[in-house]
Amino acid sequence: MIDSKTKLLGLIGHPVEHSLSPVMHNRALMDKNLNYVYLAFDVKPENLKYVIDGAKALGMVGFNVTIPHKIDIMNYLDDIDEGARLIGAVNTVKIEEDGRAIGYNTDGLGARMSLEEEIGEEVKDKKILIIGSGGAARAVAFELAKNNKITISNRTVEKAERLAKEIAEKLNKSENEVEFSDLNINVGEFDIVIHTTPVGMYPNVDVEPVINCKDLNENMVVMDLIYNPIETVLLKEAKKFGAKTINGLGMLIYQGAIAFEIWTGEKPNVEVMKDAIENTMNIKAEPSEKDFGLSNKTLGCNTFLKGCKERRKMEVIGLEIPIITGNENLDLAELISEYPIEDGDIIVIAESIISKLEKNLVKKDEIVPSKEAIEIAEKLNKDPEVVQIILDETNEVVKMGPNFIVTETKHGFVCANSGVDESNSLDYIKPLPKNPDKSADELRKKIEKLTGKKVGVIINDSMGRPFRKGSVGVAIGVSGVCALWDRKGEKDLFGRELKTTEVGIADELASAASVVMGQSNEGIPLVIIRNAPVPYVDGKGKDLIRKKEEDVFR
Repeated sequence: MIDSKTKLLGLIGHPVEHSLSPVMHNRALMDKNLNYVYLAFDVKPENLKYVIDGAKALGMVGFNVTIPHKIDIMNYLDDIDEGARLIGAVNTVKIEEDGRAIGYNTDGLGARMSLEEEIGEEVKDKKILIIGSGGAARAVAFELAKNNKITISNRTVEKAERLAKEIAEKLNKSENEVEFSDLNINVGEFDIVIHTTPVGMYPNVDVEPVINCKDLNENMVVMDLIYNPIETVLLKEAKKFGAKTINGLGMLIYQGAIAFEIWTGEKPNVEVMKDAIENTMNIKAEPSEKDFGLSNKTLGCNTFLKGCKERRKMEVIGLEIPIITGNENLDLAELISEYPIEDGDIIVIAESIISKLEKNLVKKDEIVPSKEAIEIAEKLNKDPEVVQIILDETNEVVKMGPNFIVTETKHGFVCANSGVDESNSLDYIKPLPKNPDKSADELRKKIEKLTGKKVGVIINDSMGRPFRKGSVGVAIGVSGVCALWDRKGEKDLFGRELKTTEVGIADELASAASVVMGQSNEGIPLVIIRNAPVPYVDGKGKDLIRKKEEDVFR
C-alpha cells in the first residue's frame, strides 16, 4: 500500500511508454513486501541535466537509465562504480543516504546470464558480433570480450572503431580479439550475433533489420536486446534460417534483479519478475506434457477473458492492510487499487472487513435477548445476546449441538451460528454482510474503474462442514468470476461425457485464499489470486446455495 513512508524507485529514458520495468519491479517489491513503488519517467535529452538534483530533492532511492541517456547521465553523477566506469555507460543509479548519486551498470552481466541460460552453457571462446555502439552495446561488449573474440559493427564505422579500441585497451586485448566493421559484414561467420540498437522496437516494429539476414544459419545464436515486441523482425528472419533466437526479456529480468538488490539490499524472486512480464505481454507458454505428465487440453469454456489460456501455475498473494475496526472512513476499492493489479486478478476479501466497513456491527450492551434466546443460551452455555443475534440472522434453525446452532441464514447459507462472529471484538458482535453479492459487485466495479483492469471479487468466510472435520474458506459473495462451473457435456480424459459435474470454483478459490489469510491472528484479510484457470463469467455467491428441496441431508 502506498503511504507517506513509501520509497520511490523509477526509470528514466525517452521514450519509456514501451517499458515493462514498472510491472516487473512493482511485482517483485510486492512479493518481498517492501514499501517501495517504481515509476517510469519520460525525460527528454535537454532535461537530463535536472534529473539527479530532482531525484535527490524527491528523496528517491534510485532509478534505472535507458535509451538514450546511459552515457550522458555519467556527466551528472557524484561517483561511478568501477565496472560502469570501465564500460563507459550507466543503467542503474542509487542515491545513497548521504545524498551521493552513484552509477552502476548491470546490463552486461544481465545479458550474459540470459544468454547462458538460453544456450545452456558458459559463453566463452566464441566469435561474437555485436551490432551497435551505444550504452547497451558497450556493456555487453565489455562483459563478453573478457573471454570471447568480439567484433563491433555499426552504421557509423568510426564509432565502432572507437569502441573496439577502447575495449582492447582497457581489457588488455589484442586487435585480433576485438575488431570492428560497418554493417556490411558476413554475419554467418559468427557463433553469436547480438543486436543492441533500438531498430525494430515498439512502436516501429516493422522496420527491416540492419544486417543481411541471408547469411544466418542453423549453427548460430541471434539475440535481440529488444523485448517489445517479443519477437522482432530480426528474430523472425533468423528463425527462418534455422538460427536459435533469444529476445531481450531475459536480459531485462536479470539486469533488473541485480539493480533491485543494489537499491534494496535484497535478492528478488526472478521467477516472480518473469511471470509479471509474461502475464502482461500475454506470452505465457503453455505447460508441456514433460512438465506435468499431463495432456495440455484446453478448458471447455469459451467465456475466458480475451487472450486467457489455461495455466497450471496459480499465484495466491497475501496483502497486509491496516487493521479495520469499523470506525474508519475508508474506501476499500481505493486501498486495493494502490497495489499493482493485473487483468484477470481475483481479489478475495474476508467478510469481516466488508461487515465492518458497511457498519454491520451490533453493540452487545444494546441487545435485548428474547425469552427464546435466553432458553437456548442456557442449553448451549452461550451468551443470550449472541444467541439473539444468531436468531435475528436466521430463516430456520436446522439443528442444535452441544454448543452451537446450525441455521439457515437469511442469505440461504446453512452454517453454524448464522455466521455470527464475536472473536474480533469485546464490545461488538458481527453478523455476515447483509448482501455479499451486492457488496462484491460494487467493490469490483469501483476497482475496475480505478485501475482500468478486468478483475473478479470474492468475499469469503470460514465455515465448518457437516461430514468432515475442520473449517475451510467458502465464497459468500462473488462478482466478475464464475461461482458454479457447470461442466456437464464436456469429456473426461478418456472421452467419456460428464453427466453431473458441477465445480464450486468460487469456493475452491476462497479456500485457496484462506490458506494464506489464516484463521487465527495472521492479519492478512486480503488476497490476490493470479493466473487462476477459471471462467470469467459474472457468477454470484447465491449460485452455490442448494435449494432446500434438493438438500437430501435436511
